[in-house]
Amino acid sequence: MIYIDDLVGKPVPFRVEYPGNDPITVVGYGDAGLRPLCGGAENTTVIFSEGGWLWLPDLLRYYLIVDDEDISDV
Repeated sequence: MIYIDDLVGKPVPFRVEYPGNDPITVVGYGDAGLRPLCGGAENTTVIFSEGGWLWLPDLLRYYLIVDDEDISDV
C-alpha cells in the first residue's frame, strides 16, 4: 500500500509494482502529465511510461513503491 503523502511532491519518474509483477514506471499524473503530484489532486490518473494509466486511488491501494535507482527505460 502507498499513502498519498508518499507521492505528493515526489519527483517523477519513479517505479511501482503490483505484487508478483514486474515494476512499472510512473511518469506523471492527470491528462496533462502533471509533475509532480500536488496536494488536493487525489482523484486523478497515474500515467505510466509504457503508455498505460491507472486511477490514483487504485495505485495507492494495490501497488508498492520500488526502490530502484536504475530507471533507464523511461
